[in-house]
Amino acid sequence: MCSVVNTYPSPFKNRLKGIALRNALQLFVFLFVGFVFNSFTLSAQTTTTTLTSNPSPSCLNEAITLTATVNESTATGNVHFWEGPVLLGNGTLGANGIATLTISNLSAGNHTITVVYDGAPPFNGSVSAAIIHTVNSPPSISSQPSPQAVGTGCNTSFSVSANGTEPITYQWRKNGVDIIGANSATLSINNVASADDGSYDVVVTNSCGTATSNLVALAVNPPLTSTQVVTNVLCNGAATGAVVITPTGGVGPYTITPAQTGLAAGTYTFTVTDANNCTLDVPVTITQPTALTATQVVTNVLCNNASTGAIVITAAGGVGPYTITPAQTGLAAGTYTFTVTDANNCTLNVPVTITQPTALTATQVVTNVLCNGASTGSVVITPTGGVGPYTITPAQTGLAAGTYTFTV
Repeated sequence: MCSVVNTYPSPFKNRLKGIALRNALQLFVFLFVGFVFNSFTLSAQTTTTTLTSNPSPSCLNEAITLTATVNESTATGNVHFWEGPVLLGNGTLGANGIATLTISNLSAGNHTITVVYDGAPPFNGSVSAAIIHTVNSPPSISSQPSPQAVGTGCNTSFSVSANGTEPITYQWRKNGVDIIGANSATLSINNVASADDGSYDVVVTNSCGTATSNLVALAVNPPLTSTQVVTNVLCNGAATGAVVITPTGGVGPYTITPAQTGLAAGTYTFTVTDANNCTLDVPVTITQPTALTATQVVTNVLCNNASTGAIVITAAGGVGPYTITPAQTGLAAGTYTFTVTDANNCTLNVPVTITQPTALTATQVVTNVLCNGASTGSVVITPTGGVGPYTITPAQTGLAAGTYTFTV
């Protein structure tokens, strides 16, 4: 019996061979990749990244350069500059493991900045220690000086307010020339003289630059003076004195203290104050006349119920001439008040009493004529009242019969 042997592989066997070859290739790739990966892991190098800034500190809006340096000079890859959660920018390591970032938009103040290195085979990534970068503010003037006008001999000042990073220095200038020693925010000028008249400004300086104030003028006026017109007290003891003080020089408006009216006699010091608070003392003396007085000489009524009384009043003090009312003659007995008035219309009341004797009376004892036609009559008259001694006329004896009038 004959048999036939098939020398070609069967389809199944070919399939088995393909699977085996594929599996072998996969195993090779797996082993190769695993070997390479493990070799990288085993040989990865630790890095240290440092960060610097320049200039430091910087000024507002000034460009600064952040420099990241990886300690492995052959390191490559990217770095990222951070301020907290805010990404400032990125960089790529170049020669010597250095990357830089230039920025100019940091605000004034302190900024805490770090840099992160991503790492690239065969180097691990790393994070730098934080640096604090300070951005200073240039000076700026927030309150300008004001122009001044002042009288000679008074005091004045210019002031400025400035912002910016300390320390801030000041240099005041007059007509563009530095004033020696004028290095504070306020320029005080005491006992101003005409030579101080001019234009002033101040240059404010810090580490980030300068700022110059507005140019302002100092006008020096004549010194503060005054004239005064005094009204003295008219009547002794009154408070009718006054003074009118007229200031000039310095800078108006002016105030004058204390009150200038309703003044009693005395010495006063008034103070004139101008708009710059410069002062002038004005001494004033208020006078008064001596007290108005009077003496009087009284002439009383001679006869009861007559009007022969009189008074002579002599005025003194005050200001003459004097008037006296009412009339001082032809006065009956009684009490009077006379008024002395001087030239300033000051008055003095003078009380006066005019007296009179009691009424003159008489009693009489008559002796009639004894024999018709004889002259043996007489009368004895006894006066009372009036003012003794008395005289009686005509004779009171050797009287013939008749009617007689005797006068005591």
